[in-house]
Amino acid sequence: MDSETEKADIIVLEADGKIDSTHGYGYPIQQRFSEHDIHAVIVHFAENTAVLDELPKKPLVISGGMTEVTADIDWIRDSKGWFSDLIKENQSLDTEDRQPVFGICFGAQLLIEAYTKGSVRFLEDPEIGVSRVKLDRPEHPVFEGISDEFDAYSFHYNQIWSDEVIILSQHKHMGHHFIQAYEINEANVMGVQFHPEFKQEEMKTLFTTYKDIIADFGFDLEPTINNLPKIKYPYRILLNFFNSF
Repeated sequence: MDSETEKADIIVLEADGKIDSTHGYGYPIQQRFSEHDIHAVIVHFAENTAVLDELPKKPLVISGGMTEVTADIDWIRDSKGWFSDLIKENQSLDTEDRQPVFGICFGAQLLIEAYTKGSVRFLEDPEIGVSRVKLDRPEHPVFEGISDEFDAYSFHYNQIWSDEVIILSQHKHMGHHFIQAYEINEANVMGVQFHPEFKQEEMKTLFTTYKDIIADFGFDLEPTINNLPKIKYPYRILLNFFNSF
């Protein structure tokens, strides 16, 4: 890895996919940290899976992405193995010696699959737009300064459930019941299914980028784009994660 990762306060592992013609999923995460003088460096996940061991032991954020975490693809399979080992190692260490990890959407799915295979399933009714997040554990440090209920942007075709994690938020959507936020016990590893990092215009750009592909699944994104509200995005979750360890 280059010297930039050594200088980073936090490393963003950017999965595949893009939010526009120039930026990938890691960009809004990097921007939110940058706005609060936290130096985040983006590392392209799929291209660097074989050398994850060379990353400095900085806090990690795994971005959203467009590949299924259950896909039989080398970089997906290898990264799940790497994170499985990291989780086990973290659980064997004292809190101050662990490497904190935070997964968003794809990232949350990847981490929970690495920990407990079979936790991620296809969501027949995609959740796209704005989700109402209700906290089961509002006292958790990552939610400091955030209401017990808040709105967040969502864009996912998968759902997660596991009895092996600490559930921070659970959610019901069109007859489905799944986890919105979780923490892996004694590991300093957590994930959220929603997107705390996006601002309204960034989310509209993401939806516009993928509206033709999503249309193939029978979902018209145009009304969602045109009516997407400006919400008080819960970026503070990212900052709380960074400041928690």
